Amino acid sequence: MAHTLARTRVALAATLVAGLWLGGRAGRGGVEGGLDHLVDALGAHRGLAPAPWPLPQQAEHTGRRETGAPKQHGRPGRPDRLGDGAVGHPLARHAVRTPSIRPQAFDCEDIDHDCSADSSVSRGIKKGGAELVKCARRGINSPCDLTPALARVSDPQCRGGVECQLRALFAQVNDGSTRCVQEVFWQGYDFMAKKVSRIQHEQLDLVADDLADCKARAGRRCVDLITPPLTDACAGKTTPADGAACVCAAADSLSNRLLLKPPTCIEQPAQPCTVQTGQAAKPNFVIILSDDQRWDTADATHQSPNRPGPVMPIVTGELEDSGVTFTNGHVTTSLCCPSRTSILTGQYSHNTGVHDNGPPDGGAEVFDDHCTVATWLRAAGYRTGFVGKYLNGYARLSPCIPPGYDDWHVQVQVKFYEYDLNDNGTLTHYDSNPFDYSGDVMTEKAVEFIHDSLGKRFFLHLSQKAPHAPATPAPRHIGLFSGIAPFRPPNYNEADVSNKPAWVQGLTFEDGSTDQFRINQLESLQAVDEGVGAVMQAIRDIGADQNTLVIYTSDNGYSWGSHRWKPKQCPYEECIRVPMIMRYPDLAGTTPRTDDRIVLNVDFAATITDLAGISPPELVNGMSVAPLLANTAVTWRADMLNEHWNGTIPTNGLVKGEFNGGTWKYVEYVTGETELYDLDIDPFELTNVTNDPANAALKATMAARLHQLQAE
Repeated sequence: MAHTLARTRVALAATLVAGLWLGGRAGRGGVEGGLDHLVDALGAHRGLAPAPWPLPQQAEHTGRRETGAPKQHGRPGRPDRLGDGAVGHPLARHAVRTPSIRPQAFDCEDIDHDCSADSSVSRGIKKGGAELVKCARRGINSPCDLTPALARVSDPQCRGGVECQLRALFAQVNDGSTRCVQEVFWQGYDFMAKKVSRIQHEQLDLVADDLADCKARAGRRCVDLITPPLTDACAGKTTPADGAACVCAAADSLSNRLLLKPPTCIEQPAQPCTVQTGQAAKPNFVIILSDDQRWDTADATHQSPNRPGPVMPIVTGELEDSGVTFTNGHVTTSLCCPSRTSILTGQYSHNTGVHDNGPPDGGAEVFDDHCTVATWLRAAGYRTGFVGKYLNGYARLSPCIPPGYDDWHVQVQVKFYEYDLNDNGTLTHYDSNPFDYSGDVMTEKAVEFIHDSLGKRFFLHLSQKAPHAPATPAPRHIGLFSGIAPFRPPNYNEADVSNKPAWVQGLTFEDGSTDQFRINQLESLQAVDEGVGAVMQAIRDIGADQNTLVIYTSDNGYSWGSHRWKPKQCPYEECIRVPMIMRYPDLAGTTPRTDDRIVLNVDFAATITDLAGISPPELVNGMSVAPLLANTAVTWRADMLNEHWNGTIPTNGLVKGEFNGGTWKYVEYVTGETELYDLDIDPFELTNVTNDPANAALKATMAARLHQLQAE
C-alpha cells in the first residue's frame, strides 16, 4: 500500500487561533544530505494535505526555566532584525585576499538544524558564495575555506548548513571557471540570500517573483551553450535558459531545506482513525530512542580505558540483564525521519511516503500523522506522551501538536543547548547552562510523565538527541572516553574499492577523521544511559515494573569510516544495524536472553498493538515480536528490506537474509549497479561477488524477493 500524497502549496495562515483543530504543514529547513531533492524541485512542489492538529491553548507555563507568553508562528528566540546589509556582485570587483583551502570539519550528510531567517545568514550566504567564486577563479579545486565568510553566522550548526547548501549549489556549475557559470551561480545564491530577507520580513508572497527573476537573469552572460557544462543534477541543461532554470530551482530547493519559515496551520476537521480493541491484557509501553547509535555501542566493544565494561552499563543492568537482546536489530531505512515514521506506523518508508528528512518527500510536514501508534493507543484509553526529538522539520509546525498525544514536550530546535521546548503548546527556552543539557531535561520530562501516570495505562515515547552530531556530551562525561584506541575494523577507509559502486569509488577519506567524533558519541551516550536508569526507577516508583514493555533502540546506525563513509544512510551493516533490547517481565520473564532472529523498527507498532489488543485500521508491515519475547515462536521472517532515497548515495533497495543455506545481502541501485555479499565469510563486506557467474541464480532469486518486499 502506498499513500497518495496531495501535492499542493499551502498558503501561509495570518494568525493561529487557539482552540481550533488545525493541520500544520509547511516547508522545511535543515540539512541532512547534499542536494537531495533538486530533481523533484524542478517539478511540482509536493506537500501533504494537512491532517488535523490542535493548536495548543495559550496557557502560561509554570516550569522552572525562563518562559513567557507562548511564542507565535514557530519563530522562538528570533534574533533582533538588524537589516540585510549588502555584499556586491562578485564579478564587479577584484578579490583582495587569496582564498585558502580547508577541508570541512563536518559531514553534510549529518547536519540536522534549521536556520532562523536573520541578516547574518543572508550576509553569510552572499559572502560564502562570493568566496567560492574567488576560489574558482584561482583554480582552487580542494574545499575552499569559507570560515571567514561565514564567521558572523553565530550558530555553528546553521553555519555548517549554509556551507553545505552553498557547496551543493556550486556543484551544479562544474568548476565555476567561466563568467557564464559564475553568473549563473551568483544569481542562484543571491536568490537564496534574498529569500532569507523575505522570510525575515514576512514577504513570502514575493519569493515566486524573485525566483522568476533569478531564472530570467542567470543565463545572461552565457552565449549559446553553457560552458563548462553544468554538472550534478543540472547535467544536460545546456542552453542558458534551461541551465538558469535548473540552478535557480536548485537554489530554491536548497534554501527550503535550510531556512525556517513561520508555521502554516489551516483549519481542518479531525480525520477519523478508528481502532478495534479486544480484551487482551494491556501492558504499558515505553520506547526509548537514541539518535544515530550503532548496534555495537551499548556493550563493551568500545569500552573506555577509564571505565572498563559496557559503554552503557545502566542499559546493560536495567534492560539486558533482565530482558531480551535482539542481536540482529535493523532499521528499514537508515535515516532519521523515515525511520521514525516507520516506528510510529509500522510501515515501510515506501508506504509512509517519507523517504527523506525534508520536502518534497520527507520531514514532519509530509508525514500523514492522523493514524499512528499514539492515536491507536489513545483511542484504546491509554495516556500518551512524547518527549524529545519528534521528526525532522517539526520546527516548521510548532507550536502545533500532532493528534494522539496527551502530554507533549518536544524540542523545536533539536540541539543540546540553546533550544526551545514545546511544553504542551507553551514554548520554554533553555540556555547553555549545564542544567539545560537537553538529554537531562528530556529525562526529567519523561520521569514526570511516568509519575503522573500512576494508576493509568500509559505509552511514552522518549526520543533523545544523543549521540547525533555534534554529539555534545554532558559536562560530567567529557573526557570519559579519552585515550580510547582508534577503531580500525578491516573495512575502515577501505583500500580497494574497485568492486564497489561508483559512489564509493568517488569518496575521499582522511584517515583518523572519525576518531574524535566517535569519542564524542560514546561520551554523549552516557546521559542517555543515565536517563534509562531514571526511567526504570520511575516505572518502579508507580509499581509498573512487571507489566511495562520497555524498548531501547536507535533510528539508524553510523559508519565511522567503514567503506570510506562517515555517517549513516549506507546499505552496509554499520548503517542499518541498531541496538535493540526489550524488557517485559510479564511475558518474557527476567532471565536474560539473546535472540539472533531479524527484528525491525517496523515491528514495534505491530508488537504494541498486539499486546494492547488493538486492531489498527492501517496496513502494518511489521510483525509482532510477542512470540519471540515469550520464546514460543515457531516461525519467523527469514529476510528483511532496507531502502534509501536521494543524496550522495544513489536510491537503492536491499534484501538481507537466509538464502542458499547462508546469510547474504543483495543491493540494487537505481543506477543499475548491484552488490552481493556472503556475510558468513565476508562480514565486513569487502568482496562484492555480484559479477561472479556462479552467483547468477542466487542474484535472480534475491532480486525477485527484493522486488516482492518493495511491493508490500
